[in-house]
Amino acid sequence: MTIKNCGYLLLAGFLCVFFVHGICAQPYSELYVFGESLADTGNFKALFAPFGFDIPPSPPYAGGRWSNGKVYVEVIADNFDLGEVTASEYGGNNYAYGGARSTEYGYVFGVPIPSVRHQIEAFLDDVGGIADPGALHIIQIGGNDTMAAFATLGQLGWDAAIQVVEDAAEGVVESVELLADHGAVYFVVPGTHLFSVQPKFCNVSEIDALAQTFNTALEEGLAGIEGDLSIVYFNSLTFESAIKDHFIPCTPCVRFSDPSSVCDNPDDLRNWDSLGHISEAANQLIGDALTVAMLKHKVVELTVGGGLSAGRANAMLSKLEGAFGKLEDRAIAPATKKLHAFANQVNAFVRVGILPAEEAELLLVGAMGVIDQP
Repeated sequence: MTIKNCGYLLLAGFLCVFFVHGICAQPYSELYVFGESLADTGNFKALFAPFGFDIPPSPPYAGGRWSNGKVYVEVIADNFDLGEVTASEYGGNNYAYGGARSTEYGYVFGVPIPSVRHQIEAFLDDVGGIADPGALHIIQIGGNDTMAAFATLGQLGWDAAIQVVEDAAEGVVESVELLADHGAVYFVVPGTHLFSVQPKFCNVSEIDALAQTFNTALEEGLAGIEGDLSIVYFNSLTFESAIKDHFIPCTPCVRFSDPSSVCDNPDDLRNWDSLGHISEAANQLIGDALTVAMLKHKVVELTVGGGLSAGRANAMLSKLEGAFGKLEDRAIAPATKKLHAFANQVNAFVRVGILPAEEAELLLVGAMGVIDQP
């Protein structure tokens, strides 16, 4: 881990109170990731390497990622000082595979791709059946299930297509419950993304409707999970709808079938490739927005738990909402200004004893992580 966030606070004239043996503590003990290509940092590539395939090809893809740089789960890891997000095929904690679905195996060239359910089972085997209650668990899934539902729509109609996405959402909820049954407490579970800005589905409203059906079923299912858990749901489709005018839609920087030709303006594009995978610039924005959503969730938890009055919580939430709105506008400098104000308020609450240092830890590390982005 690094201590860049504490360094900023000290330089700004504030006392960094989150010390463990002289350094600032991490808000989570570890990060574990499950899901599909949007979160994969090398598992698909490792799976196909023995067959002589370099998929995705690097370069121009970035080291096994389905993007030209870091994917959003790595942005979250950076923001919370959680270190590298290494693929499980290489001994790391990221179990996500490109092509994965919620509960069913996917198949690419006849090779089975572990679903989220199978990824979690592999993870539980690796940790001896005991999940770390202090770790953060991210589950990013739904894209391949939504595309399967869209294919079903053309063959069997709406009812059958809706059943596909609702079953997939139910599978994600069951996966969260499985992890919780083995000790996991902290979760981030985004919905699936906007399809109508992707090259293959440009302006196709029907697949967006299926994606939103998945997201709605997922949100409702997560809300029904019992237990003392911290679950952050994030509607990626809604966020991408808000930012779509700030990126060129539908146009890929590189064609997957011909990766030799790469555009010279990837940061202007939502799509890195012709398959609809997200550019590094868009991944950065999504990761930062998710970080802010996690901070909002923490403030709400503190309020419900009695750690903050409604008035103080509203003052904090207004700053986070402001930062989130600026991220939706892709206005990074104004967003960081709002987060500076939020961090200042958190520090003030700690100094006067309103907010315990251990409760403020996640709020400060996350906020400063977004601010400190290069």
